[in-house]
Amino acid sequence: MLRPKFNKVGTINERQGILEQFLDLENTVLVSPDFQLNVIENDPEDNRVLECALEGGVQYIVSGDEHLLALEEFQGIIIVSPAEFVKLFDT
Repeated sequence: MLRPKFNKVGTINERQGILEQFLDLENTVLVSPDFQLNVIENDPEDNRVLECALEGGVQYIVSGDEHLLALEEFQGIIIVSPAEFVKLFDT
């Protein structure tokens, strides 16, 4: 959460607080994949997101990253923007 694009989300202490709230959630799982993927060649660091998603067994990746969004789906994991994710649950 320390990337520059998150500077719009409060102070560093507020961002740290948000992260700590996620870590306190019952369904939060920390993963440390022991494998590496090379799916996104234009931005190799995005592959870490895919690795963690696979390791964590998630259903969705919610991201604003253009490389991830371009995939739309990866090994059964649906990749959507935050706005698209909200629409999925908006009744």
